[in-house]
Amino acid sequence: MLRAHLTMVFVEEWASNASAAMEEVDVLLAQIDSLESEAQTRLGQFVAAVITMGATPLIFLTVFSQLFAEGKRFSSENSVSMLIWGTVLSLGAELLYFKRKRWI
Repeated sequence: MLRAHLTMVFVEEWASNASAAMEEVDVLLAQIDSLESEAQTRLGQFVAAVITMGATPLIFLTVFSQLFAEGKRFSSENSVSMLIWGTVLSLGAELLYFKRKRWI
């Protein structure tokens, strides 16, 4: 009888510990999900920033090519100048963007 009672107490204690452990596991899984979501958000922001950094010089290059091509003959000097100005302006715009986002 004592043995059955001790076994019952042990099983109840084990079940209580298992329940507490499962609650801790649930909390840890929720934290992992939260961290994964945050990581995906940050990765998305990084990818968007990289795409923006790649697209911005092309946009400026297109705009400058249209400005310089109108009324002027398109030459390699104009294209180098447009590339330099496009790069400078796009880097300035990106610097302001990242400074505003406090990444710098």
